[in-house]
Amino acid sequence: MATLMLSTTLAVPVFAQTATAPYKLSVYATAPKGSSALDSIAVVDGHVFVGYGDGHLPDGSDGLNSEVVEYRMDGTIVHTYSVPGHSDGLKVDTATHLVWALQNEDANANLVIINPKTHSQKHYPFSSAVARRRLR
Repeated sequence: MATLMLSTTLAVPVFAQTATAPYKLSVYATAPKGSSALDSIAVVDGHVFVGYGDGHLPDGSDGLNSEVVEYRMDGTIVHTYSVPGHSDGLKVDTATHLVWALQNEDANANLVIINPKTHSQKHYPFSSAVARRRLR
C-alpha cells in the first residue's frame, strides 16, 4: 500500500483529497517549526527534499532566508539547509546526485547547490547585468 502526504503544519495537511483503493493518504512528514509555504519536492537516494517559501517576498528583497528540509523516507528530518531568499524550486542532478535549490522567482535569482552526503552548500547569485551580457 503506497502512502504519501506532506503537512506544512502539525495539524493542516497540504492536500486532503481522497485516494482510490488500494492507495490511501496519510501524513508523511510535518514542516519544522517556523517553516511554511511548501513550494517544491525532490527525491534523491532515498531522501525527500522539501523547499519551504516561508512567506518571504518572491524577489528576495526582504533579505530573509528560506529552508530546504531533507527527510528520510519515514518522514524524519535529516538536515535543514538555509538558502538566501524565497524558495522557488528544487531539481536533482541525476549524474552527481546534488540538489539544486532555486530562489526568488520575481528578481534577484540565485542558486544553491546542496551536497546531501556532506551537507555542504555552494551559493551562486545571479546578477541581472551579467545575465543581460550573456544573452547578447
